[in-house]
Amino acid sequence: MSQKSILEPLIGLMRGQPQDLIESITIAEIKEHRRLLDAATSADAMRKEGGSDQDDRALEQAYLSAMIALYAQQAALSTLLDILGHIPNVPNDPLN
Repeated sequence: MSQKSILEPLIGLMRGQPQDLIESITIAEIKEHRRLLDAATSADAMRKEGGSDQDDRALEQAYLSAMIALYAQQAALSTLLDILGHIPNVPNDPLN
C-alpha cells in the first residue's frame, strides 16, 4: 500500500498566499506535469524501439530520468492541489 507524498515545505511556502496566486502556480505545475508526462512517454517509446546495447543503456537511463522527474513533480503537484482544495480548469492546448 502506498501513501500519498506530501511536501511539508511546500505547505509552509504557500501558507498565507492569496488563493488566486496558488491557483495560478497550480495551473502552471499541471502544464509542467503534462510536459514531463509527454517526455516520459517519448523516452519509453524510444526505449522500446531499442538499438545497440550501448544505445539501450542510454535509452533506459533517459527513461528512468524522465520518470524520476515526473514522479518528483507529481508529489509537488499533488501537494499544491491539496492546498488549493480543488482541481482547476486547465485547457488541454499545449500552447497554453
